[in-house]
Amino acid sequence: MYSEATILELIDLIYGAAADPQRWVALLERLGETLKGTASSIHHQDLGSGDTDISETWNFDSAYLASYAEYYAHRNVFFTTRPEIVRQGRVHLGSDLVPSEILDRSEYCNDWLLPQNLYHGAGVIIRNGGPLSSNFSVLSLLRPRSAEPFDESDGELLRVLKPHLQRAFELHRRIQGLERKGSAAAELLNHLQAGVILLDARGLVIFANDSANLIFRREKALKLTSKGIRAMSPAEDKKLGRLVAEAVSTGSGRGFRAGGTIAIERESLTGFLHLLVTPLHSHAIQFGKTSPVAAIFITDTDRKALAPPRLLVQLYGVTHAEARLAQLLASGASIKEASEKLNVSQSTLRSQLKSIFGKTNVNRQSELVRMLLTGPLQFVLRDTPPGPKRG
Repeated sequence: MYSEATILELIDLIYGAAADPQRWVALLERLGETLKGTASSIHHQDLGSGDTDISETWNFDSAYLASYAEYYAHRNVFFTTRPEIVRQGRVHLGSDLVPSEILDRSEYCNDWLLPQNLYHGAGVIIRNGGPLSSNFSVLSLLRPRSAEPFDESDGELLRVLKPHLQRAFELHRRIQGLERKGSAAAELLNHLQAGVILLDARGLVIFANDSANLIFRREKALKLTSKGIRAMSPAEDKKLGRLVAEAVSTGSGRGFRAGGTIAIERESLTGFLHLLVTPLHSHAIQFGKTSPVAAIFITDTDRKALAPPRLLVQLYGVTHAEARLAQLLASGASIKEASEKLNVSQSTLRSQLKSIFGKTNVNRQSELVRMLLTGPLQFVLRDTPPGPKRG
């Protein structure tokens, strides 16, 4: 098994990459060296269409990367032989995904892997679009044929790192584009619709954005105290405290846990408050002299505030009619319900939806809704007046 110092170093690199995308290559290189790999990558692939997006790589020939995107992505037998097990959270060694006799006969192996002196594979499926989705993101490592295959000790290290990689992807999505300077970061965080709370090494709150303060004023099930965030339910408070302690320990460079999620039941309203508790790289954002080591993201399931159609028009180049349809779909309406509300035929709306797909570079309605709710539109100003910042 790998040493504690090695694991802590890799975890620190993972959260550093979440805050600064340029550091993903350093992580890939260090992880490759640790696992005695000679090449590694992070890429996104759709098994249905064969489309691929190679985000970061270490030690690959750029010409081969281009040929992978153009031709070999849908011939990658590591993913096409047993697609039913390519699921989020799975750690795979090469033999799990494809038997050697199939790999040896494949065009992918003989014309793409072996010319680069690559053969044995291992990887982590960091995320995918859901149980029936063919979209996934994977961190892959490769070794030459002359080397030993990746073994169970390598798989165990990847399983330890897996939740941190997943959390880093989530962090990157949520804080992508934040500046290093505290004032700029605070301003952007205050425009997020989700509540954001930053914690110091003691687990104390050093920043809560406007959405978080609004939640604390409005909800009885969750409150901000001098000792941190507390849930009113003893059971929920105990779990929340454990997740915070784990995230703070890892963010401070002392632990291995990746935090987690918790749903807080509300007293008077329907739905839940969903909290994501995660370590945060200590140099990701600076607030004065204090560096946050953990973050809490709060999502209100009852709140479906959306940007006005004019912003959809400006951001994505859709028509006003298409913008109104997109807004209804993002609020949970079906095509039939949108047809009744807009007094437009379903066939016309399906034609508009196809046009929206082309302008927003998505292929499915679920992808469109996810993009609208988690993309740049989450930075729109809220209608509710913001509360005072804490810190």
